[in-house]
Amino acid sequence: MPKRGPIRTYCILRHIRHTMILIGCADQYQTQGIHGEPHKYLHKSYWGLDVVNCIVAAVCGAGYRVVMTSPNALTGTDRIAEAAGQIDADLFINVQGDEPMLDPASIVKVIDYAKLHPGEIINGFAVMEESEGPANVNIPKCVIASDGRLLYMSRAAVPSFKDETKRPEFYHKQICIYAFTREQLEAFAAADCKAPAEKAEDIEILRFLDMDYKVRMIELPGDTLAVDMPEDVQRVEDAMRAAGVIF
Repeated sequence: MPKRGPIRTYCILRHIRHTMILIGCADQYQTQGIHGEPHKYLHKSYWGLDVVNCIVAAVCGAGYRVVMTSPNALTGTDRIAEAAGQIDADLFINVQGDEPMLDPASIVKVIDYAKLHPGEIINGFAVMEESEGPANVNIPKCVIASDGRLLYMSRAAVPSFKDETKRPEFYHKQICIYAFTREQLEAFAAADCKAPAEKAEDIEILRFLDMDYKVRMIELPGDTLAVDMPEDVQRVEDAMRAAGVIF
């Protein structure tokens, strides 16, 4: 990210450091958690990056560990699978970097939910606000079974309807926090190609459905202010200013 960019790299990293699950220093295994309290779940956080040196320097300068990955990864999840090969852990939490205002409690909630549903992939969702619009292709919509399993995810407005009187009262959008096991990531990467629906929708979780994995959805706060388009930057930057993150 260029220094003249509207959302400055170091400020985001500093904000994430103070508001999300934090990491141990390079020479320590004691960790900090939310609001400086000891955290009982994670020993380290890693940033899987294939980016220019200035970003790596910013990440390291903020106290994070960096795992460099190949430029040949098909998707972000393939990249996480590659990084997982360098990390000794049983559970891998993927937090998307384009939602810098995400509530740290949501990450803890996903970790707890993964422990309750071993062997299942965990992903977040939230009820869409009317202003977001289900037709917005930048927001994946979720079709969720009555037992909480993901049935499908699409950039289209799903579930759809035949009769206007059956229009859904609300839609569910994806919140980009995931929990994966090592085995799940290895299987995802071993496919070595995108599933047909994944390729069409450009939604990686669909590869897991194609491979017959169960994806368990958990409801999370939806006010994460994702940066999907250039015009979203100002809105997120204003929120970060209001939170005292950037000035």
